[in-house]
Amino acid sequence: MKKTEKFADGLVWNYVSTLFLAAGGFLFSIIIAVFYDEEVLGVFNQIFAYYILLSQLAVFGVHLALTRYSALATENLADGSRLLLSALCSAAVTSTLTLFVMGTIYSLLRNHMPGTALSYIWLVFPALPLFSFNKVMLGYLNGLAKMKAYAVFQAARNVLIAIFIIIIALMHGPGEYLAVSFFLTELVLFVVMLGYLAHHQLVGLGPTRRWIKELLQFGFWILPGNFVLELNSKVDILCLSVLGISDGLIGYYSFAALFMEGLYQMLVVIRRSINPQLTCCFDKARTDIKERFAKYRKGITKLIYFIGVSAPAAVIAGYFALCLMINRKDYLMAIGALSVVAVSIALTAKYIAFGNLLAQTGAPAKESLVNIISVCSNIILNLIFISIWGIFGAGFATACSYIVYAVVLKQFVKHELKVDL
Repeated sequence: MKKTEKFADGLVWNYVSTLFLAAGGFLFSIIIAVFYDEEVLGVFNQIFAYYILLSQLAVFGVHLALTRYSALATENLADGSRLLLSALCSAAVTSTLTLFVMGTIYSLLRNHMPGTALSYIWLVFPALPLFSFNKVMLGYLNGLAKMKAYAVFQAARNVLIAIFIIIIALMHGPGEYLAVSFFLTELVLFVVMLGYLAHHQLVGLGPTRRWIKELLQFGFWILPGNFVLELNSKVDILCLSVLGISDGLIGYYSFAALFMEGLYQMLVVIRRSINPQLTCCFDKARTDIKERFAKYRKGITKLIYFIGVSAPAAVIAGYFALCLMINRKDYLMAIGALSVVAVSIALTAKYIAFGNLLAQTGAPAKESLVNIISVCSNIILNLIFISIWGIFGAGFATACSYIVYAVVLKQFVKHELKVDL
């Protein structure tokens, strides 16, 4: 009963977090739409897409490894207190290497960068190490099931980005330099989260070579899947950019894509909340794994489908109302793309929520393969349908990729874990 109450409490906090996360995302897009034009919004979201992908390379999957091992630490890992500092050391190495490699590539190609977004991509480089450290600390809190703290810090990111965008806009800063908000946000989060962990004595003893090796090894196997998972959420915008769609049209689409992401994140909240429970549910020391999972899946699926059915209509209506509220009816040209993605997310809600099942049960390479298949299909479909239907084609292709993901995940889970999703 206590575990159920703790899970429900954590879920509520994470949905409050998601509301703030979404509010922050909407706010900085609205701010850009009000203070600048749709072209600046398009460039900003392209830079944001590249930043998300580079940041996943920088953290190298270490945060996901830490989530798994810290979830187990309370039960059978005597030296679990060393995990956090070992993970931070690992992230320091991987983020420094990423920064060096990307900085070198940019220095060599900066005079040949196509498009406005790539010309200003260097603005996000300083944020990469700080983003890595922050993701590690969030992963630690997630693994320890301290969902209130996790929810607050997770929500703070987009809120802070919005605040710094307002400051830059009020200072009449060039639109391209709005990307500086990423660095400022990660810096504030790093200081506050580190202080929180130290105050609550959640920072253990010094790092160990064994844990650094374990974390990097797990991260190596989960990185491809996690990278392509993030890529999957940005494929549409990147493909629009690659195919030469104007920054203005990308601005319209990216505004709608924010609502798509908000809907998706409602299910990701459930995923994060159930990850520690999935790890314990598939503990190899138990003999009733199938029965435990079947019972757990049945209970959580009711909540998943409630959200999956009710949220899409609310999201579409909210987008329509917001466009009218800010007097930007031209942004409604992307509502078709939003609608088709919303329906697809509703149909695949259960699979999105259980998306980390393979990694949480000790099969990160298999989860990576599922995500790789999904993102490859997404890229191919986007290149095809954008060429035919423009920004609606991007939405249609993204919707199809969710279906592909659900089918592939279901088959892998059945083959690897011998259970049905």
